[in-house]
Amino acid sequence: FESWALAHNDLAAEFLANTQALERFQVRASDGTYNSGIDLIQKIKSIEGDRLKVEVNIPLFEDWRNSGAKFKIPFANGKTQTGGMHFDKGNLGGSLHKGYDMQGYTATQQVPRIQFNYRLSDHEADMDLDAYKPWFFDLVPDPVHLTWNNSDPRCWIKEYEKKYGKIAIYSEKMLKAMHIAPSAPAAPVIAPVTTVPVAPVVAPVPAPVAAPAQS
Repeated sequence: FESWALAHNDLAAEFLANTQALERFQVRASDGTYNSGIDLIQKIKSIEGDRLKVEVNIPLFEDWRNSGAKFKIPFANGKTQTGGMHFDKGNLGGSLHKGYDMQGYTATQQVPRIQFNYRLSDHEADMDLDAYKPWFFDLVPDPVHLTWNNSDPRCWIKEYEKKYGKIAIYSEKMLKAMHIAPSAPAAPVIAPVTTVPVAPVVAPVPAPVAAPAQS
């Protein structure tokens, strides 16, 4: 995995960021129980640098979607977001991606957010993270929302970490390859040292030795 990540740092960052976000994303089933969002994924079909293409776990995904797509996200900063992901043909808060039947997202204002586009024929979902709100004050569109940077977590790693936590990583080498600065270790606490003067140790001077008599 590390060798792949070093060779494809954009794909590795997308994979790690999305799967970790899904682990925090708790989906409510029709019986009221919650499952990890990662359980919605049956198989990852492709990683595309700014999104994942996945095959969903059909029974769990359909049960969740048809019962209101309720969710909660306990964030790393201690807050919790709750709501329902409304799937539709696209609206001012989220666009329907080409080739899919419906889309849904966790929020318009609370970003970074999770968005799904879903196709019924083969149960494929296009899953990505959006860092920027689609609109300023619900009035003016944000052009950055339509750029690659919007879904590339390397461009907004600090905002990601506040909500979804530090990306679980395999080595500092991988972090550097993905342009993610490792956290600096805390400086050790060193107790002050009290200096006590010590008398110098003076070596004894040997007594002179008499020269041998000349014959």
